[in-house]
Amino acid sequence: MQSKSAFVRNFVETQTTFKPQITYQKDTDSSPNQNPFFKNWKFWVLVIALVSTAIVAGLRYEDVVEYGKEGKPQIKTKRLERLADTIRYYEGAEQYALIARVPKYYHCPSCMDGDSIFLFKGEVWKYGVTINGQSGRYNELPDPKLQYQIQFKGSLARCKSEEQVKIVNYPILPENQKRKPNEKLA
Repeated sequence: MQSKSAFVRNFVETQTTFKPQITYQKDTDSSPNQNPFFKNWKFWVLVIALVSTAIVAGLRYEDVVEYGKEGKPQIKTKRLERLADTIRYYEGAEQYALIARVPKYYHCPSCMDGDSIFLFKGEVWKYGVTINGQSGRYNELPDPKLQYQIQFKGSLARCKSEEQVKIVNYPILPENQKRKPNEKLA
């Protein structure tokens, strides 16, 4: 039987595309080791979209169903178009990093022993996920010397997974390792 830490390490290695260096990858569904949830992600997006829409809008049956030529009930075209837009919206997520463009002290909301941290060019200041792109996420970056860099594009669920793996692995990145022991982020 595997130890818990060996299981987690194996899971991270087989379920993610994390690499400490900055890369851009496309979302694919072809991985043989893929988590079963992601194999049916389109179904779950559809279910969530339909349930959310019905709850928020308080729709009646007549608002969403029409009868076709043969008298069979069918979903109204306008509702199907809205569903397609919703699915496209959630499929267009991106996982990004804010990267230092110049070596300097940057504001650090996560730092326990101060409010700033020195980063060299190319080091990560923050990981994040958005479905609105850079301009929808930030009117202006938190610091003008940071660069918004897309690291992964795909469904919202896959992007959130990529973000979490990178956050969990941050303690072993060079920018964290170089810090004094009491300044390292966990």
